[in-house]
Amino acid sequence: IAQDLLAEGGQSPQSREDLTDIKDIAAETVDAMRDITRLMQSERYGTDDLPTLLRETADRMLRGIQHTLDLDDHAQTRRLSVDRQRDLMLMFKEALHNITRHAAATEVHITLKQTHNVIILTIRDNGHGFDTTAKHTGMGLTNLHRRAAKHQGSTDITSAPQGTVLTITLPLHA
Repeated sequence: IAQDLLAEGGQSPQSREDLTDIKDIAAETVDAMRDITRLMQSERYGTDDLPTLLRETADRMLRGIQHTLDLDDHAQTRRLSVDRQRDLMLMFKEALHNITRHAAATEVHITLKQTHNVIILTIRDNGHGFDTTAKHTGMGLTNLHRRAAKHQGSTDITSAPQGTVLTITLPLHA
């Protein structure tokens, strides 16, 4: 519907912006559902698809931004429940969304590693940073913290004018 209305034209600038947001949210929802379905299938068929999903998601969402991924081949992401993998993917997408929408970053570096029984995902950008103590109107950061806490994990955000580092830590088991 939003796409059709945008094609028709004649809307106010605010209406066009709202319709574009609706179209973007719908596309992100479809992508999220595709990724969740894929993770559930990987659980059923015994493949370890999380690193592949991280790479494909970064390539898709960070198109036009130089990015590197350092994904530990020995990280036992397969031991994460589907629920944990889903939430990790949603947190990852939220972080990338924030980078593309707010950070004005030209470079992003992503690492995934396992230390003992903990998976650590770090996303570092060279954007302009933000005040982590300021009250934010969106739900993105709240959702990041809530999803990590749900699995007895944590998030750590360090931000400065030269960039932001988000570290998500999730135990393999509850």
